[in-house]
Amino acid sequence: MSNRSRWCCLALAGFLVAHTAIAGEGPRPGDAQYVKGGHSIGPLIEVPVDKLGLNPDARERTAHQFVRDKNLQGMVATAAGSSDLIMAVTTPEERRALVDRRSSSEGFFFNVVFHDGSSVVIRLDLDHANGRYERGSARSATGVELADEV
Repeated sequence: MSNRSRWCCLALAGFLVAHTAIAGEGPRPGDAQYVKGGHSIGPLIEVPVDKLGLNPDARERTAHQFVRDKNLQGMVATAAGSSDLIMAVTTPEERRALVDRRSSSEGFFFNVVFHDGSSVVIRLDLDHANGRYERGSARSATGVELADEV
């Protein structure tokens, strides 16, 4: 493996997230693919929770709290579907690809990363005004799957 590029793969309970990154640059939008059940579903774009424009209390929450708080889930899903956010974190090519995928009902996915490093995946497609939480995608900072049900 060269210093210029590296592969990162993380297999978690049936989900696989893979991306390439140029050393020193970190992942670029569209480099990652959200894979579920062994099939690539669409681009995975990492979005820090601060970019969602949530209130200060909501920004300090974690994925642990997210899976149990329907209000927080609604706030994150609504923010993820914001055209301002989509324009800020995607490229014109990614937005064009989303429109091209409309007939196949695929979209793209935001991996929302909370301050503690935990994360959830929010699916975006043209059939829904807001994003939708991908059940089973919540992970702790160490990659452990978080249960959706209490």
